[in-house]
Amino acid sequence: MRTCFAAVFCAVLLAACGGAGSGALPPARPDAVVSGVAFDGPIVHATVSVYSFANGVAGSLLGSAVTDDQGRYAVTISSADVPLLVQVGGGYYVDETSGQQVPLAEGAALTALANYHSGTPLTVAVTAFTGVAAGLAQYYIGKQGMAVGAAIDQANQMISQLIGVDIIKTLPVDITNPANASPFLTPGLQYAFAAAALSGWTDYAAAIDQATLGQAPFNAVSLAQRMHDDIAADGVLDGNAADPNGNPVPLSLGTFALDADVYRHALAVQMVRVAQGAENRTSVGPAAVAAAAQAYNDSTSPVFGTRAVIPFTEQGPAIVLRSPTGWVGGPAATSPVLALDLEDAFGFASPPAVTLDGKPLALGNPVPPPAMGGGYAFTATLDTAAIPDGRHTLAVAATDYIGTVATASFPLNVDHTPPQFCVNSYWATSSGFYPLPQGSANWSGSYRDNLSGVVAMTINGATPVLTPGADNTGTWVLPDSSALVLPDFDITVTDAAGNVDHFTYSQVNNPFAGPACLNGWY
Repeated sequence: MRTCFAAVFCAVLLAACGGAGSGALPPARPDAVVSGVAFDGPIVHATVSVYSFANGVAGSLLGSAVTDDQGRYAVTISSADVPLLVQVGGGYYVDETSGQQVPLAEGAALTALANYHSGTPLTVAVTAFTGVAAGLAQYYIGKQGMAVGAAIDQANQMISQLIGVDIIKTLPVDITNPANASPFLTPGLQYAFAAAALSGWTDYAAAIDQATLGQAPFNAVSLAQRMHDDIAADGVLDGNAADPNGNPVPLSLGTFALDADVYRHALAVQMVRVAQGAENRTSVGPAAVAAAAQAYNDSTSPVFGTRAVIPFTEQGPAIVLRSPTGWVGGPAATSPVLALDLEDAFGFASPPAVTLDGKPLALGNPVPPPAMGGGYAFTATLDTAAIPDGRHTLAVAATDYIGTVATASFPLNVDHTPPQFCVNSYWATSSGFYPLPQGSANWSGSYRDNLSGVVAMTINGATPVLTPGADNTGTWVLPDSSALVLPDFDITVTDAAGNVDHFTYSQVNNPFAGPACLNGWY
């Protein structure tokens, strides 16, 4: 019995110890789910592959899945503690600014790096910014010799501070979906607007280059890949990648050279423009996004190197008056067009406020601003018939989408009163005074106007010489009177506002009442 008991005990102990020979099994590793969202706008029907990244390079494939119509994925893996590379390829997303469907071309991918702890569920968003962090981690590992896990954590933290959210754990949401409407800017929305800024800028670049929107390289994934290669080369987003020998390779997108100003200032501006665009259906407008955009713009993160920060509102509102300029009010221009060019980095939410001498000015048929964009031409009918003669001040105030106000003042000079003229040259008869007959002498006289001043005069189609005097007065001389075909002549005088004085004279029926400049103006 004792022998038998000892044998059984030893057998149990041997089994408990895993046996003394070869072929023993390691302890089972618990499963866990790696889940999140593939996002540049939700990337739909894409393949998400999870690899080990223990040595700083992609290792064995631990699992894969396909994203749903919200870009969500879930991959069950069984592994010891290990750094992970999560890669997204294929599928498509909808551009948040143009509304166009953009496929991920073959070879295009977004990546993320995260540290996995065995058996613990892990959330990993895969976006353009996790790709930038992955590139920065590769720089830390390959160029600075940092341990893989530490490099991943530091890189993710660096880019998270830049965006203002945890780029790995925060899941961006679709800003084109009204179901994601919110009364305030949530972390998921802030992340989404930052990601959408890449689409906004690439659409802008495509429009300038007259290229097809969304077609590579003019899409956000192409820009994200360039940002990854850029920072992986030297740890800085400076517009330079590296060739196999480590030499700098300038990066561009179409005709646009990439640099820190594009990655920082231009994307910050685009965050606001995307928020004011028609595809944003979240109820969160540009004013709410502006603070996050400015914080991104003003970042002095070392990932931007030593490049100076461009002020967020550098391209603040500017107002230029195209018309009317000069004098208005003549019979042919009682309702001129008020034309203003308004320029701003963020665009205007409403037409400008216009006042005349401090009082609101009613304008007919103002042209509304565009849905989004930096500038537009504002036009409206300006009824000068209701404005008295005189020199007035037209003031314009316009507020852009982030609340910056621009003001400008312009002169508006109104003159509805025609000019006058008189004739000095005359001859007397028993029935009155008459202009000198043809060829007898130079014709001469004077002219005057109340405000704008005489700019033109004709006598039977001939142009006399005008000599301006003081206070909108002057004299005229017609040295060659051969144009006067008596007994009739026709005189017109025009002022700067377009008012015309027109007089037709017949010696037979209309004698002057006396020397014209002494007894009357015409």
